[in-house]
Parts: sequence; structure tokens; C-alpha cells
Amino acid sequence: MWEREESLPETIKAAWEREGVATNLGGVTSKLQSVMSALKVWNFEHFGSVTKELGKIWAQVEQLSRLDPKGNHDAIKSLYNKMDELLYREEMMWLQRSCISWLREGDHNTGFFHQKATWKSKKNKI
Repeated sequence: MWEREESLPETIKAAWEREGVATNLGGVTSKLQSVMSALKVWNFEHFGSVTKELGKIWAQVEQLSRLDPKGNHDAIKSLYNKMDELLYREEMMWLQRSCISWLREGDHNTGFFHQKATWKSKKNKI
């Protein structure tokens, strides 16, 4: 999800270089903390709440459709393109969360692990 943004590498590089040269493990740790805090700010600025943005865009589409659907065709189409991107981001976010949950619970619960593995193999078959 994040890798699709062009400003990500620049943000990481700037945050990494801000801390100076890392000569020991403590320096690397402070650099990583700097990158982490910069990424949190960057995430808030570039992504924010995907669900709220989807609601706003949907309201705009409905309003434009009620006013003049043919005259606002280009604006509606661009809003639908934004919606597609936001829906992709939301899907990736949920996918990442489910993998984290699976890793966390799958390692400790053998029944859970086998259930997920069986489901995944059945899903992958045609």
C-alpha cells in the first residue's frame, strides 16, 4: 500500500540522514526510531483515515449525480478512480491486519493454524 506513493523513499532517506552517522548499535536504533516517527507523520498526512475519505468521496459522487450526471461525467469518473485507489488501500490494510492476526494466533493455536492452512489450500484449488 505504502510503496505506491512516490514520496515514500524521499521521506525514509531524509529521516535516516537526519540522525547523522551511526557508528554503533545505539546510533542505528536512533536512526530507526527517527524513520518510524517520520513514517507515522507521513502516513497521517498522505493516507489519513481511508474509511472517512471513502465516505466523503461517495457523498460527492451522489451530489454530482443528483445535480447533473451527464454534465459532471468527468468529475464523477475521477472521483470513482480515487475511490478505486482508496478501496485498494483499504483492502491491503485489512489483508495486512489479517496476516498479523494469523501469525500471532497461528503460532500458538494448532487448531487455528490447521484451519487457516486447510482453508487457504481449498481456496487456491480451481
